[in-house]
Amino acid sequence: MKKKIMLAAIALATLAACKKNTEQVQDEKQPVKMKEVTLNLTGLEVTESPLGRKAPGDEAYRRLLLDSTIYVVRAHFWGEQAATAYGGAFTNPNNIKLLVPETGQAWIVVHAYKKGSGGGLYHTWVDGKPYFGLPIFDTLSNRVEPVTEYLHYCDTLSNFRITKPLDTLNYTQYEYSEVDAFRVDTTFSIAAAGSQLVLRLKRMSFGFEFSSPKFTSGQLKVSFNGLMDPKVLTPANITGSRFFFTHQLYKHGGYVPPVPVKVIWEPGDGREILIGEKNVEFNRNTLTKFRVNLPDPLTGVTPVLTDTTWSGSEEIDF
Repeated sequence: MKKKIMLAAIALATLAACKKNTEQVQDEKQPVKMKEVTLNLTGLEVTESPLGRKAPGDEAYRRLLLDSTIYVVRAHFWGEQAATAYGGAFTNPNNIKLLVPETGQAWIVVHAYKKGSGGGLYHTWVDGKPYFGLPIFDTLSNRVEPVTEYLHYCDTLSNFRITKPLDTLNYTQYEYSEVDAFRVDTTFSIAAAGSQLVLRLKRMSFGFEFSSPKFTSGQLKVSFNGLMDPKVLTPANITGSRFFFTHQLYKHGGYVPPVPVKVIWEPGDGREILIGEKNVEFNRNTLTKFRVNLPDPLTGVTPVLTDTTWSGSEEIDF
């Protein structure tokens, strides 16, 4: 009798073990099926050649990189599997490919940075490749790789490190960054997406320029209360000079506070003459034109601060 009970117990234990193993096999996560999606970026035209890999000491390469448009991608996926994130920095917009799960949801954001009037995005070197620090935190490898840190930092438009034009080993950093920036983001169902995703980049910058009919000597100093890189204008460079800046608030499309603008004229005889101060609202994708009316040295300063109606551009008199 005892023998039969023992055999029955062994049989039950074996059955339970087999059932447990079967459940474990069923519960094991199957490999995630992936598909390739190519990003087709529109809204920005460039005529540049992709950069190869060069040594950190190659000054010609460094100059070429500073002049190039840089594209930064972040992609977040979530669904039945654990959420994952990928990203990368590129100089070739025609070669941005993502391996994405076949199911679930995705959020993709792309930034493009043109040098504009600044010195270009500042970079250092990591393992022989250009590395962009705050606020991008990415290596220029021209491919998408898993991202484990700084997932959201790249989606900002303020406080970029901009290379000093006359000293490429150092940088300036302001809340309003001197770079011509573009951005697009989208959230979509991966199952419904095809092999190509078309994204139209939208300009996130504003521009301004100066003119002054009587400006024939000395220099004009323009400052922005520490929010932007100050400018020094001379009779030789004032004509045709446009400056491009961006700010984090432009990506939300809401209110952007005005920037204090101060213009000082140094005639060249040791004097500093305040031409005027004005709070200026710089609108996204709008060119603001400043007209600086210099006073007659004999009659003194009579600044004129008048706005004209905005219709795609703005004109402001000093």
